[in-house]
Amino acid sequence: MHEKSIAFEHDLICLIDEGMNTAALLAHMGKIDKLKGPNYPTWRKDIDMMFTLTDMDFALLYDKPTEPAPGEARYDDKMLHYSIEKRKWEISNTKCLKIIRHLIDDSIEGSIPECATAKELLDRLKSQFTGSSKAYASTLVDDFTNTRCDSSGVRAYIQKMTSTAAKLNKYLGKDLPEDFVVHMIMKSLPKEYETFHVHYNTTVKDRWTIEQLMAQCLQEEERLKSHKSDSLNYISNQSKKMNKNSKPIFKKGPKGDLRQSTSKTSTINHNHGRGKNPDKFFPVPWNVCLHCKQEGHYKKDCPDWLRSLIPKDPKDKDKGLQTKEDAGKGQKKR
Repeated sequence: MHEKSIAFEHDLICLIDEGMNTAALLAHMGKIDKLKGPNYPTWRKDIDMMFTLTDMDFALLYDKPTEPAPGEARYDDKMLHYSIEKRKWEISNTKCLKIIRHLIDDSIEGSIPECATAKELLDRLKSQFTGSSKAYASTLVDDFTNTRCDSSGVRAYIQKMTSTAAKLNKYLGKDLPEDFVVHMIMKSLPKEYETFHVHYNTTVKDRWTIEQLMAQCLQEEERLKSHKSDSLNYISNQSKKMNKNSKPIFKKGPKGDLRQSTSKTSTINHNHGRGKNPDKFFPVPWNVCLHCKQEGHYKKDCPDWLRSLIPKDPKDKDKGLQTKEDAGKGQKKR
């Protein structure tokens, strides 16, 4: 009777714990990517964390309990303890097996043999995806040696490098020397930190830790930002002074068009305002008269134009006739 009471209390505790952990378990399972091979290290880390948080890792930590032999000392107590531990182990093992199988991608699930325990299944997966783990380590090494500081800032860059170094330490089973990590970070800093790097190599006698390196790099980053801001302000002020001291020069273009010159010294136009293109300001070719549109003479030599200058009213005879030279005065030379 006492044994049934203890078993009932244990089942009740298990049901309460199961109800409390179900929601957290389902929520966490939805965030874990299924095992596809190359993601084995991350997948294993995620499911280990999930089993630990939900208290389902009993079957992974301990082997299956063995039944005590009849006739042993305190056989009844050992049998009771065995019954409780067996029940607890079987529940944990069943849940872990189903969850692990559920979190394996369908493309590789058929290649994984059936296993009686969750611990055996995890060992099979570990041996099968050892090559993928090595590829993951190669990726970490490439990231650690080829990563460069970008626009995200030196703090984020150092944190990323230290995170990659920590992953390598976990894979290798031992820590990389901190001096080596500091050296790799210093080596991959941008060119703006070249003076900072030279100062570290020549004047700093003590070896920096990761925390000291980050603090010094942040100070150098702030100094570079301040120096860059001062340079931009100086250039902006000089530009404003130049614009204030310079006086715009206006020159008259064709048909009264006023064009502003950005230079203080005006350029002499030896082509009578035409520039490189002789037909720029005139609607007719250079050898055509602007009055009669005939070739062979200019407007100042045009008979029709000279004839139009003769007064038709006799009263205007005292004003005199403009000569050929006077008629050409004031006209724009071509």
